[in-house]
Amino acid sequence: MRFARAALLLLCFVSPVAADGRTDWNGYDWRGQPYGKCLEVDGQACLTHHGKWDWKRNQWVDVTYAPDIRGIDLALRLTNNDRKDDDWVCVTVLFLDAAGANLAAYHANLHIDPLSVVDDGARLSLPEAVQQRLARVDVGTKQCRKGRGQDDGVYAAVKARLPR
Repeated sequence: MRFARAALLLLCFVSPVAADGRTDWNGYDWRGQPYGKCLEVDGQACLTHHGKWDWKRNQWVDVTYAPDIRGIDLALRLTNNDRKDDDWVCVTVLFLDAAGANLAAYHANLHIDPLSVVDDGARLSLPEAVQQRLARVDVGTKQCRKGRGQDDGVYAAVKARLPR
């Protein structure tokens, strides 16, 4: 009985960050901004993130999204300008409501060779009612030193908790 009370008490004090799944993603460098506030707009696409996955190298991640009434087209581009370094790169994108709860998520674990570009993305189907609740976009990046599949289990768990 004491364990049940302690668990219930703990649930009452869970922070919004813990509830939204970002704490599940170990080792990520997170950057966020309000939904719809773009770094740059190209036609209908919103550049929401431009940053390095390895701070000491000329290696870049760009994330754009383009919403419409059926959902969001999400695109990411890895650009590796390093002549010798290849990497596995993890990129996670979370679309959050005003309270910090996940409404949509995307995760990629991609390999990139030296002096190359890799494009990836997805169509996130979201009902209009869910889209109207979007308030924030958070992008997390890291070098995935364990290679292919790193954090796929975390992604599955986060997706399982998303509203339908």
